[in-house]
Amino acid sequence: MRELNIVPCKGCGIRVPYTDLKPSKTSSIWVCPNCINKEIKKKETVKKSEIIPTRTSQPSSSASSRESSYKCERCDHKIRTIKKVSSDLMCPFCGEKGTLRLQKTSAEILKEVESIWEE
Repeated sequence: MRELNIVPCKGCGIRVPYTDLKPSKTSSIWVCPNCINKEIKKKETVKKSEIIPTRTSQPSSSASSRESSYKCERCDHKIRTIKKVSSDLMCPFCGEKGTLRLQKTSAEILKEVESIWEE
Protein backbone atom coordinates (compact mmCIF):
# COMPACT_ATOMS: atom_id res chain seq x y z
CA MET A 1 0.00 0.00 0.00
CA ARG A 2 1.28 3.43 -0.93
CA GLU A 3 1.74 6.01 1.82
CA LEU A 4 0.53 9.55 1.08
CA ASN A 5 2.63 12.54 1.99
CA ILE A 6 1.02 14.43 4.86
CA VAL A 7 1.55 18.21 4.84
CA PRO A 8 0.21 21.07 6.99
CA CYS A 9 -2.57 23.26 5.61
CA LYS A 10 -1.33 26.84 5.20
CA GLY A 11 -4.70 28.18 6.38
CA CYS A 12 -5.34 26.28 9.63
CA GLY A 13 -2.21 24.13 10.19
CA ILE A 14 -4.03 20.79 10.22
CA ARG A 15 -2.00 18.00 8.62
CA VAL A 16 -3.73 16.52 5.56
CA PRO A 17 -2.67 14.45 2.55
CA TYR A 18 -1.15 16.74 -0.10
CA THR A 19 -3.69 15.48 -2.63
CA ASP A 20 -6.49 17.10 -0.57
CA LEU A 21 -5.02 20.61 -0.80
CA LYS A 22 -6.68 23.11 -3.13
CA PRO A 23 -5.70 26.67 -4.09
CA SER A 24 -7.38 29.27 -1.88
CA LYS A 25 -9.95 31.53 -3.54
CA THR A 26 -8.86 34.58 -1.54
CA SER A 27 -5.07 34.22 -1.50
CA SER A 28 -2.26 32.38 -3.28
CA ILE A 29 -1.85 29.56 -0.75
CA TRP A 30 -2.90 25.91 -0.78
CA VAL A 31 -5.49 25.02 1.87
CA CYS A 32 -7.49 22.01 3.09
CA PRO A 33 -11.16 21.40 2.18
CA ASN A 34 -12.28 22.74 5.58
CA CYS A 35 -10.65 26.12 4.86
CA ILE A 36 -12.19 26.18 1.35
CA ASN A 37 -15.65 25.57 2.89
CA LYS A 38 -15.10 28.40 5.38
CA GLU A 39 -14.20 30.75 2.50
CA ILE A 40 -17.36 29.76 0.62
CA LYS A 41 -19.56 30.30 3.71
CA LYS A 42 -18.00 33.72 4.35
CA LYS A 43 -18.62 34.69 0.74
CA GLU A 44 -22.28 33.55 0.91
CA THR A 45 -23.00 35.52 4.10
CA VAL A 46 -21.48 38.65 2.56
CA LYS A 47 -23.62 38.22 -0.57
CA LYS A 48 -26.79 37.76 1.51
CA SER A 49 -26.13 40.89 3.53
CA GLU A 50 -25.58 42.86 0.31
CA ILE A 51 -28.93 41.68 -1.07
CA ILE A 52 -31.06 42.60 1.96
CA PRO A 53 -32.59 46.01 1.21
CA THR A 54 -32.87 48.63 3.88
CA ARG A 55 -36.13 50.54 4.28
CA THR A 56 -36.11 54.26 3.97
CA SER A 57 -38.91 56.69 4.56
CA GLN A 58 -38.05 58.72 1.46
CA PRO A 59 -37.79 57.52 -2.15
CA SER A 60 -34.39 56.01 -2.82
CA SER A 61 -33.73 57.92 -6.02
CA SER A 62 -35.11 60.80 -7.99
CA ALA A 63 -35.54 58.58 -11.07
CA SER A 64 -37.99 56.29 -9.27
CA SER A 65 -40.18 59.27 -8.35
CA ARG A 66 -40.34 60.32 -12.01
CA GLU A 67 -41.03 56.79 -13.20
CA SER A 68 -44.53 56.05 -14.47
CA SER A 69 -46.28 52.73 -14.93
CA TYR A 70 -48.64 52.03 -17.80
CA LYS A 71 -50.84 49.01 -18.37
CA CYS A 72 -52.44 47.73 -21.55
CA GLU A 73 -56.19 47.29 -21.08
CA ARG A 74 -56.28 44.50 -23.66
CA CYS A 75 -53.45 42.17 -22.60
CA ASP A 76 -52.56 43.53 -19.10
CA HIS A 77 -48.91 44.02 -20.13
CA LYS A 78 -47.20 46.51 -17.79
CA ILE A 79 -44.66 49.12 -18.92
CA ARG A 80 -42.44 51.29 -16.71
CA THR A 81 -40.91 54.41 -18.16
CA ILE A 82 -39.60 57.82 -17.18
CA LYS A 83 -41.13 59.43 -20.27
CA LYS A 84 -44.78 60.33 -20.62
CA VAL A 85 -46.58 57.97 -22.97
CA SER A 86 -49.52 59.10 -25.03
CA SER A 87 -52.53 56.81 -24.78
CA ASP A 88 -52.77 56.37 -28.56
CA LEU A 89 -49.42 54.53 -28.74
CA MET A 90 -49.32 50.86 -29.63
CA CYS A 91 -48.79 48.28 -26.88
CA PRO A 92 -45.37 46.66 -27.48
CA PHE A 93 -46.70 43.27 -26.38
CA CYS A 94 -50.05 42.78 -28.16
CA GLY A 95 -49.77 45.50 -30.84
CA GLU A 96 -53.15 47.09 -30.05
CA LYS A 97 -53.36 50.89 -30.34
CA GLY A 98 -54.93 53.19 -27.75
CA THR A 99 -55.02 50.70 -24.88
CA LEU A 100 -52.20 52.03 -22.66
CA ARG A 101 -53.44 53.60 -19.41
CA LEU A 102 -51.44 55.31 -16.67
CA GLN A 103 -51.39 53.29 -13.42
CA LYS A 104 -51.75 55.16 -10.14
CA THR A 105 -49.08 54.77 -7.48
CA SER A 106 -50.01 53.61 -3.98
CA ALA A 107 -49.38 57.15 -2.67
CA GLU A 108 -51.83 58.58 -5.22
CA ILE A 109 -54.47 56.01 -4.27
CA LEU A 110 -53.99 56.75 -0.55
CA LYS A 111 -54.39 60.49 -1.15
CA GLU A 112 -57.57 59.81 -3.12
CA VAL A 113 -59.00 57.65 -0.32
CA GLU A 114 -58.06 60.23 2.34
CA SER A 115 -59.82 62.97 0.40
CA ILE A 116 -62.96 60.81 0.16
CA TRP A 117 -62.97 60.20 3.95
CA GLU A 118 -62.41 63.90 4.70
CA GLU A 119 -65.59 64.90 2.82
